[in-house]
Amino acid sequence: NMKTTLEQELILLAIGEQEDIKVEKKAYEEYVKQMLESYKYETEKALYEDYGKDYIEDSYICDQVLELLVKEADVTFVAPGGL
Repeated sequence: NMKTTLEQELILLAIGEQEDIKVEKKAYEEYVKQMLESYKYETEKALYEDYGKDYIEDSYICDQVLELLVKEADVTFVAPGGL
């Protein structure tokens, strides 16, 4: 639901701030290009008009945090009933 989504986004943004994740120009440009293709936008301007640049940048940061979490995760698989 909307509340859960917002809470998750705020947590990811807080992690991004803690980890000092910044918008890197080249990677951000590629991210925006992917969004244009995924959402069928013809221009960045149209995308920003619908979502706002701040939202797109926050979305990029959340994506970077998720990549970091996956990369740094130490996952241990436990058989069902094994705890």
